[in-house]
Amino acid sequence: MLSRSENHKYFLDDIEVPGVTSVINEFLPKDFSKVNPDVLRRSIEFGIAVHSALTFLEQGDLDEATLDPEIQSRVWNWLYMKELCGIEIDACAQQFHSKKHVYAGEVDFIGTQAGTPCVFDLKTGQVPWTEKLQ
Repeated sequence: MLSRSENHKYFLDDIEVPGVTSVINEFLPKDFSKVNPDVLRRSIEFGIAVHSALTFLEQGDLDEATLDPEIQSRVWNWLYMKELCGIEIDACAQQFHSKKHVYAGEVDFIGTQAGTPCVFDLKTGQVPWTEKLQ
């Protein structure tokens, strides 16, 4: 059985397995040494907040009155994109693993776009080419 700890470590039957991002970073590491640590921290926190808001939205549990205006704008953008592109979400935060290749991960959303099955991995900033591998 697959489980994930609070610090994003994955365990398959009590054995730790690497996540998709850590496998990619092992071979294609990112260098954030020139980024101000406060800017990096705020960026991470913002991405988590947007992701949480969109997950709550898709689960029908979002209280939009509690959202920061910057988060609210991302929610509106997501709703607009869904309507414009014909996106329907069927599941949120689905964990997966490969026993054969020994890795695990979590996809943001599973659904369809114009009737075609899709996996959606949401980003709030510029997407480095290495993350497109996910």
